[in-house]
Amino acid sequence: MPFTGHRNLPKLDNNSGSDPYVECYWSYGKDGETHRFHKTKTVDDARNVKWNEAISFVNYVPGTNQVK
Repeated sequence: MPFTGHRNLPKLDNNSGSDPYVECYWSYGKDGETHRFHKTKTVDDARNVKWNEAISFVNYVPGTNQVK
């Protein structure tokens, strides 16, 4: 399922928004060790964010118990 952005993030103070970013992880099985494979850029002082980044997961191994 693609994730492209977020709307209506909370304000951190009276003058600015949040500083959002997204981290993507995978693991072997539901309780396996997690591995970060991507972090988007941080968007400063934003409440409505759209990331226009292509994210590739190149570590997939068919026939394994990987979870995204």
